[in-house]
Amino acid sequence: MKKLIPLIAILFLVGCATGNICNKVPEGESVICDATDSIGVSPESLSNILVIVNVAALEKSIWTAREAMEFVEEAEKLLKEAKKWNNLITYGDVVDYLLRAYSGLSPRVQAVFVVIDPLTSLTSIEYQMPQFLSEFDIDMLLAHLDKQKYIISLYL
Repeated sequence: MKKLIPLIAILFLVGCATGNICNKVPEGESVICDATDSIGVSPESLSNILVIVNVAALEKSIWTAREAMEFVEEAEKLLKEAKKWNNLITYGDVVDYLLRAYSGLSPRVQAVFVVIDPLTSLTSIEYQMPQFLSEFDIDMLLAHLDKQKYIISLYL
């Protein structure tokens, strides 16, 4: 709990200071921005929610820092591989990967990360079309994973 309060405060201040990164991207050029906009949140807010949930899971020993790091590094590997191949990864590919990885977690970890469930609703018909993630999208996801890795490293 000692680490949780300062981290939440930092995330809140960073979120307030940065605003919505999607305001800097022309409409329709970011699948991630379009998807998060459709549920009324910014990518930064969603990222911060996932970090807070991860910190809570680590604080309560629901999963270990090593397990968390492995999960994040696998997602990072997928995105870096896609970037190597000219961003040939779709929004659906990322959601499918997330769902497979999520289903492999223990029920206890899944219960904490129940916040992921609404994200899967973004697989509506409009997002099932093969929309490739832009370099901006992949970089945004990688930045989130870097933030997660930093937080997890505090628990290693």
